[in-house]
Amino acid sequence: KELLGTVRGRDWDQRHAPISKSYKEDYHQIFDLFRARKFSESIFYQSLESHFLDEIPWEDTKFVMKCLDLADRDLPSWKGYTSKKKILDHCTQVDNLYERIKDDGYKTQSELGKRESWSAIYEVNVDIGRDGDLLFVNGRHRTAISKILEIDQIPVGVLVRHKQWMKKNGSY
Repeated sequence: KELLGTVRGRDWDQRHAPISKSYKEDYHQIFDLFRARKFSESIFYQSLESHFLDEIPWEDTKFVMKCLDLADRDLPSWKGYTSKKKILDHCTQVDNLYERIKDDGYKTQSELGKRESWSAIYEVNVDIGRDGDLLFVNGRHRTAISKILEIDQIPVGVLVRHKQWMKKNGSY
């Protein structure tokens, strides 16, 4: 919540850099579950699409199979979980979110009754890089479900804006 609306310089927006070598090799596998050139090409998104559109059981999706494999080795994956039970329980939560959005449409945290000022961090959030590129930060589940349900527009919040971008646009 402390990042909401901040302006920062330096190289934080250079996300094409390789994952730090200081991470264990297994940790690269976790990043690869979510990273792709395009959001819709990620293992995460494709697995949700398979589950919801093709009715593939969670346990048979590439994403959840990989998460369960990591849990077997006591490595964190989805939401940092290291237990099979927590991973499968989270699948149920995602099913519930999908059904709620399908039945009631996309609702913001405020529309869901969450009035805390920091609840915006639970929305779909992006950062704005030095060249104005939108960099995905948070809200993977809501973004994927909205794409799968072909919802044309959803609200997106901006967390951090790059100082160079702000200068280019005369905002800083």
